[in-house]
Formats: sequence, C-alpha cells, structure tokens
Amino acid sequence: PDLHDVDLQTALEDLAAQYEPAMGTSVQVSPELDSRRAEFGDDIVLAVYRVVEQCLMNAAQHGRAQHTRVSVSLDGSLIVITVTDDGSGAPGSRRQGLGSAVLTTWTRLFDGEWSLSNGIQGGAVVRVTLQVPA
Repeated sequence: PDLHDVDLQTALEDLAAQYEPAMGTSVQVSPELDSRRAEFGDDIVLAVYRVVEQCLMNAAQHGRAQHTRVSVSLDGSLIVITVTDDGSGAPGSRRQGLGSAVLTTWTRLFDGEWSLSNGIQGGAVVRVTLQVPA
C-alpha cells in the first residue's frame, strides 16, 4: 500500500474494511504515532501495517472472528500493537505457519517480540512490540 499520503489510522481502517461485513473491526491509533512518523521512518510504518494485516487475516480465517479490535500505541521507544478478536481463540500450541513466520520476521527486523494468547472472555489476543529505530 502507499502509506506516504495517508495517516496510519486511515490506512488501517481501510485495511479492516476489506473484511466487512463478515468481520467488523475497530481501529485506534495513537495520534502521536502519526505526528512523529517522520522520525520513525517508512519501514516501521510498513511493519505496523503488515503485522495488523496478518492478524486480521488470521482472525478471519482461523478464528472465524466476527469482531476484532486493533490498538496501536507508543510506549517509550516501543510501538505496541494489540489485536483482539472474539473468534475461536488461540490454539493449544503455537504452530509455525506462514502467519507466525510473517510476525516473527517483522518483529526481528525491529528488535521486537510477539505473543498469542486466549482472551479473558474468549477469542485470541496478539500483542506485538517493535523497537522504534534510534
């Protein structure tokens, strides 16, 4: 996607719209991310987009979620991405598939990490951290 001419909130809302009406998604991006975007660089913005894309795809395909919530925020020098859904939840063991490989690749590029767990009220929760480049 061309992420140069659009803010991250709009780009992620457009991405989420691709899954409607089967799966409704709310997106919340910290305004600070877009106001400081120039100092972060284009690569990490693309990483955020690709991580969210993979999480939404997995929620729709594997979890059969009807609702997802995406949150992207800044915590010191970390970008924190949290995607929750109301689908079937996390599998008992994390299998290494294409989705896992995509998340692992992006997190390694930005000295981050990711986790997949079951939500308190069911569904799955994916939490990703990416280190903002110095």
